[in-house]
Amino acid sequence: MINAVIFDMDGVISDTQKVHAGTESKLLQDLGVTVSPDEITKRFAGVPDSETFRVLLEENGKSADIQSLLTQKMEIFEATLRSGVDEILGSVNLITWLHEKRVPLAVATSLKRSLMEIVLDELHIREFFTATVPGDEVSKGKPDPEIFLKAAKLLGVKPEDCIVIEDGKSGLKGAKKAGMKTIGLGDHVSGLGDFSAKTPLEIKAHLNSLI
Repeated sequence: MINAVIFDMDGVISDTQKVHAGTESKLLQDLGVTVSPDEITKRFAGVPDSETFRVLLEENGKSADIQSLLTQKMEIFEATLRSGVDEILGSVNLITWLHEKRVPLAVATSLKRSLMEIVLDELHIREFFTATVPGDEVSKGKPDPEIFLKAAKLLGVKPEDCIVIEDGKSGLKGAKKAGMKTIGLGDHVSGLGDFSAKTPLEIKAHLNSLI
């Protein structure tokens, strides 16, 4: 029995993973590192930005001021969010449906709180979430289970009674370490969760038999 649902944000609720990856790809290209947005998403969705930059620079024998890269990236990303946020098609409908069924909901995202709240407000879904755990309020990022365990604690439910919806390998690993059920959203994580789905509509079908 599933008593609560925990959502990742980028690539699950908001169609912003492509913005993350595209911005990182461009900044790295300026440093002589060629890596496509698709590869960044496949390898690093949900991973803290500092780790993404560190690994890709190291792999390509380059060095740079990571803090400066993070600052540049966040400036571009925040400006993009403030110009409008697109949902992953069907995600708001899924969230609304779960809320109407009185299922406790949480967000567990690598975004810092200020950016997370822009997304929630732009999509008009803040009121549906009982708990929100942004990346700047945990000591360890995904794939560490801390963010998911904190979400479960704030929801007042046991980890084993939660199901996590993720589009990133690191997030799926972290949720499993936390002892939670998982749904991997997207072809790039197919087969990595307890369930796989291509769209929020498919997730709704999975959850309909679990809640």
